[in-house]
Amino acid sequence: MKFNLITILGPTATGKTKLAVQLADCFNGEIISADSRQVYRGMNIGTGKDLSEYFIDGRQIPYHLIDIIDPTEEFNLFSFQQSFYKSFDEIKSKNKLPFLVGGTGMYLSSVLQKYTLGKANFEKEKQILSSYSDDELRDILKDLNPSLHNTTDLNDRERIIKAIAVSKTEQEKTEAQNIKSLVIGVNLSRDEIKKRITTRLKKRLDEEGMIDEVKTLMDSGVSYDKMIFFGLEY
Repeated sequence: MKFNLITILGPTATGKTKLAVQLADCFNGEIISADSRQVYRGMNIGTGKDLSEYFIDGRQIPYHLIDIIDPTEEFNLFSFQQSFYKSFDEIKSKNKLPFLVGGTGMYLSSVLQKYTLGKANFEKEKQILSSYSDDELRDILKDLNPSLHNTTDLNDRERIIKAIAVSKTEQEKTEAQNIKSLVIGVNLSRDEIKKRITTRLKKRLDEEGMIDEVKTLMDSGVSYDKMIFFGLEY
């Protein structure tokens, strides 16, 4: 086969998971999540894990990189890339086809563009950059890595610092990992996406218990700042 990976990407609420599950069922595949928040245990409603979608006719399609660490732990681009390669090799060893589904742009790029990464020290970088203004941090990131500058939330100080740390440890891209991916993009009109997001959020708040989920997370030791960092519904 020409491709050894199928990547399904696109905006939130466009049905990526449902499509991936259907294709994985047809082509003897397993799914690797490229969502930066679904790795965390206990964050089910706000991240839209929708684990029921991984079942077809009573059979579960195996998935990877969901519910693998606690929300109080650190998980970054380096962590994801290493975990992805481990899952990729595991799936291939079973003569099955990996499906990468997401999600988080930097995670997808680290695989598709074959980043070579070092293990970024975010806490050390945070201390070094603590005296810099937000504007200065944006300028540093732009000089280090314009592509990350264009895809990072530039209003979130911690995200900027993390992007700087990643940029300082990223070396040139390499072909060392033999990933040949077919990329399938999923999209809908802007109005339809907004409609789906609004409907989904109301359901999570009114029917699925998202407020209780947030309370449980904070009671378990997840700080207010960390909840803000998780973003979106949280």
